[in-house]
Amino acid sequence: MEWDGWFDRTTLLLDGEPLAPSIGREALRRGVSLPLPGGGVLDARVVTPFLLPGLRLLRDGVPVPGSATDPAVMMRGT
Repeated sequence: MEWDGWFDRTTLLLDGEPLAPSIGREALRRGVSLPLPGGGVLDARVVTPFLLPGLRLLRDGVPVPGSATDPAVMMRGT
């Protein structure tokens, strides 16, 4: 993942390749769904679980390790 500022322009990568053109902050606040090569869907949305924005990434409904809603990441914040 690459981004500028507070998710002003975010590029989501899979194996170093972009999944889509750069995504703006407002689109990420609403949430976006991107098809994955080989099947499946990646859902991305800016969330603020601990007052600071983070990116919730779900692959087929399951949190992506290291993302804002990954249970291990959430436990570190408590």
